[in-house]
Order: sequence, then C-alpha cells, then structure tokens
Amino acid sequence: MAAQQAEPAGRARWTSRFARFVPVLVLLALAGPVRADPDQSGQDAVSRGEYLADLGDCASCHTAHDGAKFAGGRYMPTPFGPISTPNITPDKQTGIGNLTDDQFYRVLHAGIGPDGEHLYPVMPYPWYTKVTRDDVLAIKAYLFSLKP
Repeated sequence: MAAQQAEPAGRARWTSRFARFVPVLVLLALAGPVRADPDQSGQDAVSRGEYLADLGDCASCHTAHDGAKFAGGRYMPTPFGPISTPNITPDKQTGIGNLTDDQFYRVLHAGIGPDGEHLYPVMPYPWYTKVTRDDVLAIKAYLFSLKP
C-alpha cells in the first residue's frame, strides 16, 4: 500500500477547526440577513453592539493569547500563511479609532480597508455580509466604547 503524504500540522489543525463551522456557515447563508435578537431591540446601540460582538465571537480572532481583549496580535493560520489579527479597539494610532461608519461597514461587507486595501482572505467572512447596517454600526458603537 502506498504511503500517504502527511498534511502539514498547522494546515490540518486549521482544516479541522474550519470543518466544525461548515454546518453553521451553511445555516447562516440560508437564513438571510442577520438581525439582533428581537428581545435586544430596546437596548441602546452600545449594548446591542456588545451582544452582537459576542454573538459574532469577534474576540476569538481579535485577541492574542493572554492579550487585551480586541487589541489584536493573534497569529492565525490561513491557506495563504499566518496572519496577525488587527487591533479593533478605538485606538487612533493602532486600532480602528479613525474609521468612519462607511469604512467600518465596508470592512465587514466588502473586506476593503480604510485605505482601499483588500483584506482577503480573512475579510469579509460570508456571514458578516448578512449583518444589517444598523447592527454593524451597533458593533462599531460598542467597540468605540472600549478603552483604546
């Protein structure tokens, strides 16, 4: 029997983690636009944004191991090589503190950064493109309420 070539450990681990999310991705793709939980509708934008950021699990990508929440610096394997996740706190020098509403929305929906750079392969995640503009801006309001 011929020996099979082993997959690189990092790629196999990434593939295994991604495979767990495939059923969720399929359901989200079929579900249509994502809206905040109706029970959350009376909340202010910051509270709703916190709820949505938790629902979207933003911290899992944008928080380094033992790092400050949302401060970035986590290295993630991708099929194109490892990438360092960005700081999404309102810090004006190293975070998203200078992003306009339109720029923030464009990052999530089109994967285009504030200077026109394409953020592919990481952004946009297909399910983020289904989040309504109001909910995207609620997430931004929450992130801007945090300590830079």
